[in-house]
Amino acid sequence: MILAIGSSPVASLLKGTELPGVFVLKKELPYLKSLKEHLARARNVVIVGGGLNGVELAAACSANHQLHITLVEQLPRCLSGVFNDDTCILIEEKLRRKGVAIITRAAAEELEGCHRVEGVRLTGGRTLPADVVVLATGIVPNTLLARQAGLATDENAGILVDEYMQTSATDVFAIGDCAAQKFLASTGGSLTRQAGPAGHEARVAAANLFGLKRAREITVKKISVAIGDLVFGSVGLIKISLAETGTGMPTTALAHDVIAKDLAVKVVYVRETGATLGAEVYGKPLIRVRETMNNLASAIERQTPFAGLALA
Repeated sequence: MILAIGSSPVASLLKGTELPGVFVLKKELPYLKSLKEHLARARNVVIVGGGLNGVELAAACSANHQLHITLVEQLPRCLSGVFNDDTCILIEEKLRRKGVAIITRAAAEELEGCHRVEGVRLTGGRTLPADVVVLATGIVPNTLLARQAGLATDENAGILVDEYMQTSATDVFAIGDCAAQKFLASTGGSLTRQAGPAGHEARVAAANLFGLKRAREITVKKISVAIGDLVFGSVGLIKISLAETGTGMPTTALAHDVIAKDLAVKVVYVRETGATLGAEVYGKPLIRVRETMNNLASAIERQTPFAGLALA
């Protein structure tokens, strides 16, 4: 039996990452202290990547009014993989009001500088001045070994597995960041690339090594980002991809601006059955947003229909 555990390398092909002033965003205390020291001396900061880490870093850096911060995202919107477009627009507007310049539909092509970083050249030829560059371009599933072995994979999702963590080869199992994130319509939830679900997958795979005995549980993802005093949260399935649904894609609908106290809640549900798939929550304070997110996650796990949600 083979147990395949995926790694998640930073997706960056930029040249010159060895230049002083260039950082790949990672959670290591000495490394982050060095980044903080560089930021204290900087004036122009370019953050490459408008995902959760990039957006949170831009919001944190905006507290230093001496910094000119530019956030570069190659997709049409920041956080487009986490929220729907209208919520992404609200988040971008909030960042701009905090002084963050946002450039979308552009990718960083090359880092410029001799003895230290001096700028970032974008696709199209524009160059942004930079004293500090942070690469927050995210993680991608490492499926090289799986593809070489002939296992079924999805380019974006990872190695395709069933509910037993079994790949297309019956004696090979995949868990963690390399394993495809599949949405199961009967449960109304999806797995996320987080430590908790990965640990659960490891226990499931280990239990099935000598015979299929245990199916994985579907956990509802909960993601939140705070920008100033406003908190944005995503619960469950917000956007459906073919890799998540397989062939039986449900017809979904989005209920806009359902208000619960002083929060805005948007619910994604299946038209045919009314089953709740996911929701977006934004408002304040943080504790109320998270409480609402937890209630919605529990409702989705119980397969509560949209009409039965208690939001007020």
